[in-house]
Amino acid sequence: MPYNLPTIRVNWVRMKSPLSVLWWQSVGHTHTSFATGVFLDELFEKAGKDAVQGRLDLLSSEAGRDRAVLERVAKMAGWDGERIKGDRGYGVALHENFGTYVAQIAEVSDARGFPRVLKVWITVDCVVAVNPNVIRAQIEGAVGYGLGTALFNEPTLREDDEVAQKSFDTYRMLRIHEMPEVEVAIINRVADPTDIGEPATPPIAPAVANVWRALTGQVVRRHPFVTAGA
Repeated sequence: MPYNLPTIRVNWVRMKSPLSVLWWQSVGHTHTSFATGVFLDELFEKAGKDAVQGRLDLLSSEAGRDRAVLERVAKMAGWDGERIKGDRGYGVALHENFGTYVAQIAEVSDARGFPRVLKVWITVDCVVAVNPNVIRAQIEGAVGYGLGTALFNEPTLREDDEVAQKSFDTYRMLRIHEMPEVEVAIINRVADPTDIGEPATPPIAPAVANVWRALTGQVVRRHPFVTAGA
């Protein structure tokens, strides 16, 4: 994490599963960005601090690239500290992985008790933008992938430990009409380029979870949201 935290403790618990567990899009960053991004936002809320400014205030002096993407995405989305505007809520997340820095702000509404993500503003710093169109395409795809996983994706097991879902008719994924509008800004710098294939996936889940808590009061601390009480 890029934050100056005077007191911090991190631990983990091994989970036993009948399934063989491997990595997925962005490897472990999806889990760590969700845990840290949601927890930090809860602390800001309890302290009465703005979610964007609170992050900026905690950033270390070495976290210039984190600061740049966060300030840029806040400007893009017109962030003014109001988490709720009418029937829509707004949440933010910031994460670096594979040398690439990404900040996201999600606009979400309550669709009969479940999050409906309407738009996502994203700023990315992957250093030199060799092909901006490819960067935007990768980011849009990563948002769809990460959002579908956060909201719906979950294999379940039968009593014989076989996976119940055999194809996409029973394995819920993000549908075309559920894909939000995605607006991307690229910070271009002169240096060796970093990864763009996966970095936009981790921030979307905490951004939406943070909105949902502000919008409904429901705290979401696991995936998928559909079985987590959202």
